[in-house]
Amino acid sequence: MAMSEELANLGSWEPYTLANGEQGKIIADIEVTAHPLYNNSMCVWVEAIFGKRILLEGGDYGPQTEIGYCIAHLIDKKGAANAFKSELLNASLDYTETRKVMQTLYNAAGARRPQFRDFANMLAVDRILHLDSFIMHAHSRGTGLGSIVLDLFHRLMGQLPDPYAFSGTVVLSPGKVEGEDYGGKSDRDIETGLIEFYEKSGYVLFVRGYRYAEVGKSLSVMGRTI
Repeated sequence: MAMSEELANLGSWEPYTLANGEQGKIIADIEVTAHPLYNNSMCVWVEAIFGKRILLEGGDYGPQTEIGYCIAHLIDKKGAANAFKSELLNASLDYTETRKVMQTLYNAAGARRPQFRDFANMLAVDRILHLDSFIMHAHSRGTGLGSIVLDLFHRLMGQLPDPYAFSGTVVLSPGKVEGEDYGGKSDRDIETGLIEFYEKSGYVLFVRGYRYAEVGKSLSVMGRTI
């Protein structure tokens, strides 16, 4: 796939302190590019890479190490004539996580599905951010860095240059990282742990599904406002 056109970028950092006493700074680099799959007046690709530098004795910082990354899709439902419905709500098209999440929340006409009435205000928006992947590398999990990094990403989305600066509803579907070792935990238990992680970062569970079913696959979907 050819490299997509860069539309905007933002770099930032902030200090952190972990429960174990480790201090340092988190470095974030966010890039917005033309989307490789969808109409770019309706959806753009957002990718962020996160690193850290540990504060050493004497006040210097150690070398930067990558600790995780995320991929998101910034969707403007009014951005192109019928593109949201034709490209994301058309159930006959090839499966993508973004399509499945949007089809879980909205019907083919673009209306919010009635079972999500409790979240009507969150879903009655023109722009919505789908957080497709949020990955912390194995050496950084369970340290407290994940919540710090996710909160930083939320804030930086609002600091991107126009028209990509975003504040509003973020949705995601929690799921395991393929190929990772989860110590024998079941797929269901892994997803439950991820739901609990996102709840600590302000997300609420819209619906509990089961993405690993051989028949009748459905997604759990969570959301929050940033």
